[in-house]
Amino acid sequence: MKAANSLMSGLGTTVFEVMSTLAREHQSVNLGQGFPDDRGPDEVRAAAADYLLNGNN
Repeated sequence: MKAANSLMSGLGTTVFEVMSTLAREHQSVNLGQGFPDDRGPDEVRAAAADYLLNGNN
């Protein structure tokens, strides 16, 4: 097994790791990091647009 990176191992848990873990636990979409490779499912985009346009954000 490869040894842990000594520089990175002292940094602790990142907010990205916390948010990714929470997304998995709650079966949700993590929008907190990165750029999607595509536009995503139409129904998800339509629901997001509806919530934003109707003030339910």
